[in-house]
Amino acid sequence: MRYAILETTADGTWTDPGPYLRWLAEHGDALPPGARAFARHPEHYDFSHQWCPRGATFDRLAMRHTDAGVTATLVLAGAGRAAPQFVLRYEGVVRVEVDGDHGGLPRSDLLVDELLPHDDGVSHELAFIAGTVTVVARDLTAGWSGTAGPGSPRDPLGAGDPSNPATLARLVRTRLRMYFLDERFPTVAAGVGWGSRFWRDDEAYRHFRDWAGVRLIGGRSSTSWEALVGRQVAPGRAHDAWTDDDHAAAVALTFDLLEEYFAEQGYVAG
Repeated sequence: MRYAILETTADGTWTDPGPYLRWLAEHGDALPPGARAFARHPEHYDFSHQWCPRGATFDRLAMRHTDAGVTATLVLAGAGRAAPQFVLRYEGVVRVEVDGDHGGLPRSDLLVDELLPHDDGVSHELAFIAGTVTVVARDLTAGWSGTAGPGSPRDPLGAGDPSNPATLARLVRTRLRMYFLDERFPTVAAGVGWGSRFWRDDEAYRHFRDWAGVRLIGGRSSTSWEALVGRQVAPGRAHDAWTDDDHAAAVALTFDLLEEYFAEQGYVAG
């Protein structure tokens, strides 16, 4: 651990995430969206909270090679009968290091973890009773797969699920002409807006619209997100005066927003 304190003495093990939380408050924006959302979730380091993942037991770690790269899934078992599982899904995995024999003890409980920015995305180190697991990846999601509190982090759909909106956003972004008649911003914006496959209902779309206002201008706005994107790319010019580069920049910003938003909601593209 670089910041979190983990000390083992004759009396037991003592952990203090305080130094890491102070670092996180100042530098957490440097983390990828999914990792940042998990690191800053209020239950994550609240050791007194029943849904804090601390104390969950190492269950299994699986890796899979896909056309898009390597994925890893780390599953921690909660305590109690028919307990839920805490699932961490890593996308764009670069390195996995396992130190210790996590299967050699009746329980190898999670003691503390910390997420730090890395040139390849994020480095996530988890300290268990039996040793450590470190994963370097592009990004991750984390959450309970079973019953948990309504505000608790939840395990989203798997990255490869076709109804995963982050996967859909990445697919559409790389194949615009398969989905739209042209690559102009008004056409693309209409295709990813209200009523499209990206949004499970009207409320989900309204939430994105409000989030985009905060992301682009620092607060909610009555102006549409499409207009705000236009102001960022070509301020003061109508669409019919835009160049091809203007349209390309606005489309790129649109998908940047979608990918960041979906990551904050717990989705990582497959």
